Parts: sequence; structure tokens; C-alpha cells
Amino acid sequence: MRQARLFLMMAFIAFATEVSAQEDNSESWSSMKATPLTFEAIEPASICFENHAAGPVTYRVNDGEPQEIAAGKQEWIDLDNPGDKVCFYGDNASYTGTIGNSYRYSSIYDDGYGEYEDGHYYVYGNIMSLVNSTDFATATTLTGSNAFAYLFNNRSWDNTEMKSHPTKDLVLPATTLTADCYEGLFYKCKGLTRAPALPATTLAANCYKEMFRECTNLEAVTPLPATTLASSCYSGMFYGCTGVTTAPALPATTLTINCYQRMFSGCTSLDAAPALPSTNLAQGCYQQMFQGCTNLSAAPTLPATTLAYYCYDYMFSGCASLKEAPALPATVLTSSCYYGMFVACTSLTSAPTLPATEMAGKCYEAMFSDCTSLTAAPALPALQLADECYSGMFSGCTALTTAPDLPALQLADGCYSGMFSDCSALTTAPDLLASKLRDNCYEDMFKGCTNLNAVKCLASSISAEDCTCSWLEDVSPTGTFTMAASVRWKEGEDGIPTGWTVVETNEQVLAPTRFYNRKDKVYDYWTTFYHPTANFEADASTTVYTATVNGDVLDLTEVADGIIMAGQGVLLKSSKASMTLTLTSQTGTASYYDGNQLLGSATDIEQESHTSYYVFDDGFDEPTFDDFSYDVIPAQTVYIKLSDAEEVFWIDVLPPDGTLSGDANGDGKVDIADVAEIVNYLKDSPSALFNAANADADDDGEVTPDDVITVVNMILENINH
Repeated sequence: MRQARLFLMMAFIAFATEVSAQEDNSESWSSMKATPLTFEAIEPASICFENHAAGPVTYRVNDGEPQEIAAGKQEWIDLDNPGDKVCFYGDNASYTGTIGNSYRYSSIYDDGYGEYEDGHYYVYGNIMSLVNSTDFATATTLTGSNAFAYLFNNRSWDNTEMKSHPTKDLVLPATTLTADCYEGLFYKCKGLTRAPALPATTLAANCYKEMFRECTNLEAVTPLPATTLASSCYSGMFYGCTGVTTAPALPATTLTINCYQRMFSGCTSLDAAPALPSTNLAQGCYQQMFQGCTNLSAAPTLPATTLAYYCYDYMFSGCASLKEAPALPATVLTSSCYYGMFVACTSLTSAPTLPATEMAGKCYEAMFSDCTSLTAAPALPALQLADECYSGMFSGCTALTTAPDLPALQLADGCYSGMFSDCSALTTAPDLLASKLRDNCYEDMFKGCTNLNAVKCLASSISAEDCTCSWLEDVSPTGTFTMAASVRWKEGEDGIPTGWTVVETNEQVLAPTRFYNRKDKVYDYWTTFYHPTANFEADASTTVYTATVNGDVLDLTEVADGIIMAGQGVLLKSSKASMTLTLTSQTGTASYYDGNQLLGSATDIEQESHTSYYVFDDGFDEPTFDDFSYDVIPAQTVYIKLSDAEEVFWIDVLPPDGTLSGDANGDGKVDIADVAEIVNYLKDSPSALFNAANADADDDGEVTPDDVITVVNMILENINH
């Protein structure tokens, strides 16, 4: 909190200094606030005012007699000599009218029909003279939506005639804004070289949307002090401003829908991005924010850990000079959150760590597509995927040589579609451990990877529609394909490439369930396994346990050699998110396992009178067992037979030494009751249940207030997982 306050204070000081400097070096706020909106001829010029406000507009040429432009009318005003001026006044809340459902924008521009159709002119003075003809010098409140939208050019052609005055500023003093008030105000005003000051700190929807779009000669950008944003408030504000080199500070810490969408898109001279301190994101908040900023070499820090829909969508796409991606610490993703984030960042050589273990639809789709200098891909630890989550993620990364491991066992529609297409330097594919594929999941995955010569896919079911369509099209003409035994693959680009060597393996990959180990303060991965006729050997990182029931406690005995004997149900524990079992006997290769069921168990596990079978479940924070006595049991389960047991009850797996860190009252779980137990102890009134060893949750040898904090964090951690 102290750092946040310091950041805001520094940002305010910087803003105040910048504004002060601007006021000292020009005639802006001191004299221009009292000057009406003025156009001054640089050379003989013609200006048209097309009025779609509800009421009339008055103008005076060289302080002459006032003349009126009625609502719905337009008038051409000729300035015959350099230095001639026309000033405008009005009392209209908005200069945008409507016809049916269509807007009619007022406009002040050279329409090509006046006597001096190519004449140039300066603009300066207080725009509020159009909404308050008499007290505009002190007016700071807008009340009508679309108040000045597209006022200086509502046509599609370029406005090159209107220019910034060398010393006199255009003043936009409103601090109370309305929806769309300045939208497109300077659209394609290519004579504008500096932006007016914008003092509002609380914005309105679309208020600055496309305000300076395609002002290609704009160089000086005003500070933006707003800390309270609104939907699309900065959307496309400097879109296509190819002369802007430095972005203003953006101090807001809470964002809104599409607030910075395309804000600097196409700013090809921008060489530094502003700090983006917010951790409270919103849908589309940074969408395409720096798209096409080809001179941008460094990205801002992105500290958010919880994302929003489309929040980083195409944020840096086309930033050809970007050499390093920012850290992306988020572990909770949302649909399309990183969609196309670094597309065509051709100088990017490495990708950031991506720690999330659960995917969302299209979350990484096209994220690094066409990053032709990318040589290393990040690890992809997720076991739970979503539709199209990796689709096209590394498509066109021609320098990529090694793909990441893909440990997910259950895939979703289109999840890897086009992921590594056109990676011409890729030689070895990641292990593909999914047991059952889904429609289109690997479609085009390695298409065009002309040097790819090694693939390992252990899927036991490849019947889903187009699941491997063109996945190995145009790969190396020779290579090695490792597959699960007894699975029938077709030959060609939709299966195993013609000319490749096929190697069968009897490995079986399991997806365990993650549990928080309170004692060691780490995550353990547990599952169970049973096969009626075949023996399996667990990998080196997996511990095998047999289990027996002792009262209401499950006693575990480690199997030293890691061999799982046929007909023996076991528990498996690992520090990794996947486990590999290898067949050691010659029977039962794959027939027992299909998708999410173990088959054939009806003959091996028969319902018996007065008998219950307890199978693996994740009802709490530790592996547990529940009553189960059906003919076909769920996949990756083990049965424990309790003779003559009729009562259904939970059997908790307790730590081997009988202690449970944080369990201050000794009831076998850590919850709010343990917090109360420690607090009572610290007040010198412990209960008879108090367990000092368990209460020392931070393992510092004594029970202190720090242990209360540790237990609370344990409870919160378990809620989050």
C-alpha cells in the first residue's frame, strides 16, 4: 500500500511539473481561456462551419459584427488576408444531432468549396465558447453527450489546413466530461503538432476515443492525469500518430472495459511505453494497445495475476523491435486473455514463463505466431486444457528448435490446432501424453515444420474427428514415431508420416490429483491404480504404496522396487503433475483402459455381501476414499476391501508421523477452529485439545502470533486450490 501511495504521489508531481512547464512556455491557460475558439489565417483561407447542434452558432470575423449560423445550416467564411481571424460562440450542450438512429456531427473544416480552398490557418482559444458564449473563461463542465465529437473533421479526407499555433494553445478546460465528448475531435487533422492539455481526472465512456486518430504530425502529447477511467475512454486515442515518440504517464490502477484499447496502435515512432501499474484488469483493457509500434523495444511491467477477457489481446502484435517480453505471473486465465499478444514480434528471442496450470478458451491462441527469432518456448505445465487454448501458439516461429513438453492428459476441442505450424527449424516435438483426443485438438499442429523428425504420442484413442488432421504435413521425410502399443494409426500426414520408423511403447501415463501438503508446505500429486492381469513399474519420481485399513486410518506401506503387481490396488504419489507406468509383463496392454473408465473389472471386483470397496476421491485437502461397489469403476482408482464393513465413512490419509502442521486442536484437519485454538493459547487459556507441536505451523520451535498468520494462509491456500 505504501509503495502504491508513493507511486501515485510521484506520478502527480511529474504531472504537475509537466503542466506547469507547458503553462510557462506558452500563452495557453493564462490568456487563451479568455479567448473564444479562434481560427487565424496563415494565408488566405476559407473555413466552413456545418452546424448540427440544436441551436444557432454565432461568429465574428476580425471582431466585426456577429453573424448567425442556424441549426441544420452551414456557412463558408473567407479569411482574405494572413492574420484575419474568425471567432465562434454558442450555447449548445452538444454539437451532435441525430436523424433517426444516425448521428449528424457538426464540423469546422475546409470543405473544398470556399474561395481559398487550400488556405492554411491556425486554431487556438477556448473551445468552451461554443457551449457558454458569455462565461466560457470559467466554464469547466460539459453536459451533453458527443459534445464536440468529430468537430474538426467529420469527413474521411485529411484535414491538412488546420495547424497548431506556435505559442497560442487550443484550450479544452472541462474537468466534468460526458460520454463521447471528444470522440474523433481531431480525426485526421494532420497539421496538428501538439495536443491540448486535458485536465480531467475522472473520465466518461468513450470521452477520448480516437481523439487524435491519424494525426501523423502530432509530436507533443499532453499529460493524462486521470485516475478514474470509464469504458473505452482512451480507445484509439493516438491510433496512427506516427510522429509520437513518448507516451504520457497512465497512473490509473483500476481499469475498465476496453479503456486502453488500441490507444497507441500504429504509433511507429513510439520508443517507450508508459508504466502500467494496474493489477485490476478489465475486459479488453490493453487490447491492441501497442499494435504496430515497430520502434518499441521494451515492454512495460505487467504485474496482474488475475486476468480478464481479451485483456492482452494483440497488445504488442507487430512490435518488430521488441526484444524481451514482460513477465506474465498470472495463474488464473480467462478466455482469449493472451490471444495474439506477441504476433509478428520478429525480434523476440525468448518467451516469458507461463505458470498457469488450468487453461481457458483460446487463452494462448496465436500468442507467439510469426515470432521468427523465437528460439526457446516456455514450459506449458497445464493438465486441464480448454477449447483452442494453444491453437496456433507458435505458428510461424521458424527459429524454434525445441518444443515444450505437453503433459495434459485430457484435451479439449482444437486445443493444439496449428500450434507449431511452419516452424521450419523444429527438430523434436514435445511428448504428447494425452490418453484420449478430442475433435481437431492436434489439427495442423506441426504443419510445415520441415526439420521435425521425432514425435512421441501415447494416446490410446485417436478416433475423434480430425484430431490429427494434417498435423505432420511437410515434416522431415524420415524420423521416429513413438506410440502406445496396440493403437492403430493410419499412414501419412494425418497420422504417422510415410517413411518414418515406428517404435511401440507400453508406457501408461496418469494424471494425478494435486493436494496441498500442510506439513511440508508443498504440493503433492496423488492417484490410485489397479490392473487385474498385468504388472507395471512406476517412474523414478513416483512412490508406490499398498494400503491397509487400521480402524479409521489408512496405513501406507511403500513398495521399495516400485513394481505394481497384477490384481493389487495401490496409491501413487509424485512431486510431478504426471506419472508414467511401464508394462513389465506381456498381458493386458491397453484393453483395460479407455478414456475415463477402467474396463473389465466386473469379473475381478464382484459385489459381495457385507463388503464395501473404498475408492480414491478428493473431497478434502488430502487423498480420501469413499464407498464404491459398482461393476465398472472410474479410471485411475483403486479398491480397498473392508471385510464385513457396512458403514460408509471417510478414511483420511494422515502424515506418516501422525502430526499435521497447523492442526492445533488435533482433529485431523486445519480450519478456523485451529486459529481460535492458537489465539486461546497465546491468551494463556489453552483447551485440553491443544497440540503444541501442530500449532507451531511455521516450524520455528515456538508458538507465536506468526503461527496464526501461517494457519490463516494455509486455510486460504486450500480454498484457492
